[in-house]
Amino acid sequence: MTLALLQRRFVGSLLDGGEPPVADARGWRVHLGNYRGGLVEALRDTFERTERLLGHERFAAMAHAYAEGHPSHAWSLNGYGATFPDFLQRSGATLAVAEVAWIDEALRDAFYGPDVPSIALRDCPVDDWSEATFRFVPTVRLHRLHTNAATIWAALAASSPAPDAVTLTEPATVRVWRRHLAPRFATLPSRDAACLSLAMSGATFGEVCVWLGTQVPAADVAAEAGTLLREWFDEGLVQGCSAAGASR
Repeated sequence: MTLALLQRRFVGSLLDGGEPPVADARGWRVHLGNYRGGLVEALRDTFERTERLLGHERFAAMAHAYAEGHPSHAWSLNGYGATFPDFLQRSGATLAVAEVAWIDEALRDAFYGPDVPSIALRDCPVDDWSEATFRFVPTVRLHRLHTNAATIWAALAASSPAPDAVTLTEPATVRVWRRHLAPRFATLPSRDAACLSLAMSGATFGEVCVWLGTQVPAADVAAEAGTLLREWFDEGLVQGCSAAGASR
């Protein structure tokens, strides 16, 4: 066996936890422990609030179980743990814990997301706003929560006691994005979330206003739509805009 082949098999056995490719496996076990320990530390770093909610011992047990079945195939551990929230729920954690973990992961993902500058409303080169379409910065994500996970996360982030988990009567939508260098999240009113989702899917601002007209009195559409438009730009969500059909 050549050295290069031995090295490939050695790394492969670390990733899949298979049989060590060497006669004396003691050193391999040390490497395997160090490798999986690094994965667990990466999870602990990303899911800080989730660990506080679960407690150190239970989090460690779940993190080690995840690391055993989910090797890292990327050159960096920045994105490791993207499926950890789903794993937690499949492994017996409550939905609230899984949703707190989703917020943890989404904020970390936003932090490491592409650095694309946003534009100001005054810089949007559109004459007819009814035909305006928008390009949103790539860190913007929307997600529906079925528990008070956002309130729990905020309490944990402030080092306050976490409130009891409850199921919401109506799902809430959170928006995650990065403003300058700071990842953020906000819970959105249902109409605001629907309008942003429409715009992110390519709807014109006019089409967003038409939908708003089915939800609020006609006299209120312009004011509500204008408030939403300004918020999108003021919060740094928009990286570009153009008239429908024009090059973006």
